[in-house]
Amino acid sequence: MKRELLSELLEIALPQAGCFSLDQARRLGISGDQIRRLVASGIVLRAHPRAFRIASSVSDEHAAVWLSFLQAGDRSVVTHEAALQVHGVQSVPFTPVVSLPPGDRHDLSGIRVHRFGDLLD
Repeated sequence: MKRELLSELLEIALPQAGCFSLDQARRLGISGDQIRRLVASGIVLRAHPRAFRIASSVSDEHAAVWLSFLQAGDRSVVTHEAALQVHGVQSVPFTPVVSLPPGDRHDLSGIRVHRFGDLLD
């Protein structure tokens, strides 16, 4: 993989707790084979089928929320429960939770999914 592509991928991942989605990588022109090689080399870790984390980044609750959001897709939103945890409120038990509109897939392994029908864009 060209160094420039890896640099662009890092620019996307760093503000997202070191995480990125397969769709984000593909929009940069990174192929599935290139992602598989990054995983095989240990540079990138696969957290979900479509969500990855840079191996040197911190694996914490903030990263778990990002990975869940990235796996769920562009139409998902992070729920208030997950947002409270990211902001340090400890009185809510931690679980990666995302909300999806009706009709989107809800069988995301390891991720609790809520439904929404009334969120504004």
